[in-house]
Amino acid sequence: SFNNLLSLSLEENHLFKVEAAWFKGIEKLEWLDLSKNFIKSLDEALTSLNSLKYLYVSNNFLDKFKVKENQISNLIYLDISDNFYLREISTINSRKLLNLKINNNINLQYSKFLVNITQLK
Repeated sequence: SFNNLLSLSLEENHLFKVEAAWFKGIEKLEWLDLSKNFIKSLDEALTSLNSLKYLYVSNNFLDKFKVKENQISNLIYLDISDNFYLREISTINSRKLLNLKINNNINLQYSKFLVNITQLK
C-alpha cells in the first residue's frame, strides 16, 4: 500500500486523462508531476489531494484549469506553463501559493484570475 506516499511523478507517460480514482489511498501526496503528457482536462481528478503542495501540469493540452474552492488549498507551487490551448484558469484559492508559473500560454486571459493572488512571490 502507498498510504504514506508524498511524491509521484507521472511525467512523459503519454497520459490523455487523469482520474480521481488513481489517487485514492494516497491523500497525503504533496508533490505531483503530470507534465509533458497529453492531458486535456483535470476536472475532478484532484478532489482528494488536500495535502498537495506542488503541482506540475506544464506541457499538456489543457484548455482550462478549474478547481473547486476547497481543492488544492495547500498549494505552494503551480506550474501550468506551455499549455497552448489553455484559455481559462479558475480563481486559485490557495493563500499559501508562493510560486505560479504560467508562461507560454498564448490563449490565456490572465487578468480574470490574478485578482485574488496577493501573496505571490
